[in-house]
Amino acid sequence: MWVPRREAIEQLKELLTLRERILNNLSRLSKPIQELQKLAKLIADSPQAAIEGTLKALASIEAKLAELFSEDAELRRLHEPITSVGGVEKLTAGQVIVDTPAFKNIKKGKRVPVIVG
Repeated sequence: MWVPRREAIEQLKELLTLRERILNNLSRLSKPIQELQKLAKLIADSPQAAIEGTLKALASIEAKLAELFSEDAELRRLHEPITSVGGVEKLTAGQVIVDTPAFKNIKKGKRVPVIVG
């Protein structure tokens, strides 16, 4: 039976997607700076301001993610056992929660390592 996702899971999904887009933009903005190091400082300063703004946006998204995990008891309950595994950080745990609709569509425990992969 289909059950709609909780609002907190939808927010988590949106924040993680936005974070991924910001990281992609940061990568695109950084590359020209590295390639144009030999040109005038004026050229390098223009994308640098965009990079600084992107980094601020990224920090804001990560703060909202942390706030969401701390405010929502169900997310925190799902998040803590995942992050107790060595090498699994909060963002990976969040992505696992989103990708598995809070583990509701997993019938066998063997599927979890495959999803986390």
